[in-house]
Amino acid sequence: METPTVQMNKSLKVNSRDKALLVRTPFMTSLGGDSLVKMLNAATIASVPARHVVFREGEAADYFYCVLSGYVRLYRLNREGREADIRICGPGDTFAECLIFGDDT
Repeated sequence: METPTVQMNKSLKVNSRDKALLVRTPFMTSLGGDSLVKMLNAATIASVPARHVVFREGEAADYFYCVLSGYVRLYRLNREGREADIRICGPGDTFAECLIFGDDT
């Protein structure tokens, strides 16, 4: 059975602890002034249960992600259909940020 992707919950806002972690990430520290403020104001929080899929390879890249707590496993399927780990992301790690600036999947 295929696990459904998780939809972002736009009603949850970033608290001060999460905001402090976000501004220390390399991606966010590269932003300055107004850009950083706009990104923080646009940020939303999604609480995702263990083993749920956030996005799949080939889907449109609409968001970038920052792990606030827990871990995220990034993997892809090889030719035989086996999972091959790309990266394990922990608190403070960001991913998919490079894809949102183009028209990428």
